[in-house]
Formats: sequence, C-alpha cells, structure tokens
Amino acid sequence: MTDRTDGTDRLRDERDGAAAGERTDRARTGDRAGGDRGERASRADRAAFAQVEAELAGRGFTRMVFELDRITSLLDLLGSPQRAYPSIHLTGTNGKTSTARMIDSLLRALGLHTGRYTSPHLETVRERISLDGEPVDEARFTAVYQEVKPLAELVDDRSAEPLTYFDMTTALAFATFADAPVDVAVVEVGLGGAEDATNVIQAGVCVLTPVGLDHTEWLGDTLQDIAVAKAGIIHPGATVICAAQDEEAARPILQRCAEVGATVAREGSEFGVLRRAVAVGGQVLTLQGLGGVYEEVFVPLHGAHQAQNAAVALAAVEAFLGAGAAGSSTWRRCGKASPPPAPRGGWSGCVPRRRSCSTGHTTRRAWRPRSPRCRRSSRSASWSPSWVPSPTRTPPACWSCWSRWSTNWW
Repeated sequence: MTDRTDGTDRLRDERDGAAAGERTDRARTGDRAGGDRGERASRADRAAFAQVEAELAGRGFTRMVFELDRITSLLDLLGSPQRAYPSIHLTGTNGKTSTARMIDSLLRALGLHTGRYTSPHLETVRERISLDGEPVDEARFTAVYQEVKPLAELVDDRSAEPLTYFDMTTALAFATFADAPVDVAVVEVGLGGAEDATNVIQAGVCVLTPVGLDHTEWLGDTLQDIAVAKAGIIHPGATVICAAQDEEAARPILQRCAEVGATVAREGSEFGVLRRAVAVGGQVLTLQGLGGVYEEVFVPLHGAHQAQNAAVALAAVEAFLGAGAAGSSTWRRCGKASPPPAPRGGWSGCVPRRRSCSTGHTTRRAWRPRSPRCRRSSRSASWSPSWVPSPTRTPPACWSCWSRWSTNWW
C-alpha cells in the first residue's frame, strides 16, 4: 500500500514539474517575443526621430531671421499652445541655463509639473525640451513634430522666409508643454529678447541675468544696445527679477519697466546672497528672498556666480508664487521713464563706514544715510524713496560690490 502511494506521489510530482516547465518555457518565449517587439518599436522610434532631426537640420541650424510674424502665425494655427500655461521667461548674457534649471528644480520640489525650454543642446535636440526635468523621449518628440510639420509648411508657403530651426523647436516646445500638460513653463531666450521667437509668450515673470557684450553682430556694440534688446521680453504688468547689472545695462532695463508699468525686484535691494561658504561638493548659502531669509541652502555648484544664479532663481519662483507681492515695501512699480533727480547737495548727506565684505573683496568705504534728508523724495510718481540704503537693507561693504549694487545703479 505504501509503495503504491509513493509511486502515485512521484507521478503527480513529475506531471506538476512538466507542467511548470512548459509554463516557464512559454513565459520565456513570451518574454523574448515581447522583447523583440519592444526592440523593433525602439528601432522604429529611433529611425523616425533621425528623420525628424534631418528635416530640422535642413532648415539651417545657424540661420537666423529676427521677426515674430512667422512663429506667431504658426502658433495661431496650432491654437496658441503657449497660452495654455503660465511661463517664466529668462534672458541675459551669463547664467541663463543654470538659472533656468534651478527654477525648474524648485518648482518641481513644490509639486508642480514643469516644462523647460533651453538652448543650445549638447548631444540631441531633445535636450532643449524637458518635462519634469527630463528630456522628452524620441517617440513624443516625433509625434509632436508630425502634428506641427504640415502647419509649418503652410506658413513657409505664405512667407518670404521659411521658419528657422529655432522657430520650429520653439513651436515644438510650446506644443509639447500644452499636450503634457504642464503647470508652468520655464523658457530661455535663444538670442537677445525683443525679436526672439520665445517672446511670443509674454510671460508674467521675466528674469534678467547679468548682461554683457554678446552677439554684438546682431544686438549692437554697446551694453546699452544689448540691454535694450534683452529688456524687450518685459511686457505690461510683468514682474521682473533683475540680477545686479552694470549701470549702462541697468538704465534701459529700468526704463523699459517704467514704460510698461512692470514691477521690478533687484538683486542687492529686494533679494540677494547674504552669505556663502564652501562645502563638500558645492557651497552653502544664506539667501535673502522676496518673502524672507533662507538659511543653509546647499547648492552642488561652486563659485560666486552660481550663488548669484541661485538667488535669482529663488526670487523668480517666489515672484511666480506671489511671495512678497502684497503689502511689501520691497516691491517697486516703475511709474516714470527716468529716475528721480539726485538729492539736493548730492551725496553730502551720507557718511562713510567700514564693514566686512563676505564676497572676498578688500573692504573699502560704503555709505549709509545720516538722516531722512539724505533720501530722495518719493513725491514723484511711485519710485522708491530709498535710493540710498535704508537701515533695513545692508549695503555691500566694498566699492567693487557697491558699484554693482542695484540701489546705486544711477
């Protein structure tokens, strides 16, 4: 009886083992088939994307035509995708992409879905268009291109000049962001500002990083000309986050703000870097934002310029979220096309003092008001009465910093 039972158990085990083996073989076969299908799909996506890249390159990677009519017509045909979400627009000479990435990172940390458009790219055009911090994949890029392509050809037929490479990638970015959809787009200017293809967004928050001499063959030979071009991204009602600028660049920026009634926050006055210290893998910052002071902010990048980028990025995100806008004396709405006159008697009402400088410069003389008479009159328009530092705003301690401090732009 026992032998018969043992034999039955062995047969049952053998049948179960055979069935399990068959299931395993079928699963492996299915996995191989699924892998083959996935690999074929991936090869097809790569081939289609390569064709898209070739067609884009055919428009001339370096060809530039500075006018907004063509990109505006294309976006109108697409249903104005750039109006489907709010945007933060960045221009300047140095630090645009780093600042854009920091803004993107801060917004995502707050739980927002972001789209980021920057240029140029290093390896693939997909790097220019990011969703939630990651470049779009080949399949999505190709699908959006196929939607935009026939309308772009229609615009080409109607225009004296066809759409440029940058025009097309800009339209693809805006369409991708609308399709995703995103909560906010972070858009970097390609070149200049006023006549750049990205300027169709008319963003509510505009960021100007330090302006220097760049692309002089198109923008002009002087800082003033270049600043005028870059300040063209400032539209009526915008909030402007402006990094510290040379006087020649600062004047046209503030004049543009005055002309369109924009609100401006200036590095060194409304926000800035209070302290920074070297840390392992980067630096630790104390930042003055529009809404308060942020201590022990770790940035995994080195250099004073990256600390400045972090302060600008923080202020831009605060402005986007409305921090400091209501009832804050640090916000200045420009209501005149020129600054108020110098105080009577010049700067004689100010006295020098010495302070330590956290930026590493040799400590020189900085200035503070001796009495309220030292302040410029606030009776004209709505300019700030504090054209020299108030006791609540600590001025820089050395002349190198002072010359770049926004309250001394004039």
